[in-house]
Amino acid sequence: MGLLLLVCGCANPGREEREASSAAFRSRLTAETAEWVASNPPPYRLEQVLERARTRTLKLTEDELAASLARIDRAAAFSVFLPQVEASFGREVLHGRSDMPALSPVAFQGNRLWAHQQSLMLTQPVFTPVAWTMFVESAYGVRIRDIVRDRAREVLDAQVAALFYRAVVAERLM
Repeated sequence: MGLLLLVCGCANPGREEREASSAAFRSRLTAETAEWVASNPPPYRLEQVLERARTRTLKLTEDELAASLARIDRAAAFSVFLPQVEASFGREVLHGRSDMPALSPVAFQGNRLWAHQQSLMLTQPVFTPVAWTMFVESAYGVRIRDIVRDRAREVLDAQVAALFYRAVVAERLM
C-alpha cells in the first residue's frame, strides 16, 4: 500500500501539456519580439521601450484591472442609497368573465364587475450605518488600488530603465 501511495504521489500529470504550452508561449513571444524589432529599427528610445513594456506586462495589467474593480465596487456600494421601486398591477373579475384587455383604463363596467388594483412603492433607506461604512471604506479601497497600480508602474519603469541603460552601455563597450 505504501508503494502505491509513493508511486501515485510522485506522478506528475499534465507535464507534457504544460511543457508544450510553455514552448508555444516562448515561440510566440520570440516571433512577436522579432516582428516588433523588424518594424522598429534601432536606435531605440527609452520612452519607446517603456511603452512596449507597459503594454506587455501582466502585473501592471492586473493592477489596472484591480483598480477598475475597486471603482466598480465603490459604485455598487453607492447603489445601497438609491431608492428601491416596486410596482404591481392586478385585475380581478368580481362576476362573470372579462372581455376587456388587462390594462384597460375602465375600472368598473356594466353587469360584469371587475376591479383594478395598482400600486407603486418607493423605499428610501435613511439610517443604514453599515451601508455608510461600506461606502466610506470603498473610497479607501479605490485609493489603495490606485497607489498599488502606480507603484507597480514605477517599479516596472525602474526595471526597464536599468535594463535599457545596461544594454546601451554594453553596446557602446563592444
